[in-house]
Amino acid sequence: MNKVVVNAKIDSIIKCLNRVNETMPNTKEEFIRNIDAQDIVALNLSRAIQCSVDIALH
Repeated sequence: MNKVVVNAKIDSIIKCLNRVNETMPNTKEEFIRNIDAQDIVALNLSRAIQCSVDIALH
């Protein structure tokens, strides 16, 4: 297992989760009204999941 590859994927996961935390509004209602926040959250969660799968397959 290449530690450099795994560490890079972990760094990407952390960046994605930080972006989700930065973007999330304070309430569910705000999130429902904010299409951009929904897109950012969905994209970054998808990226984090893909990085997790990449680590598992590595």
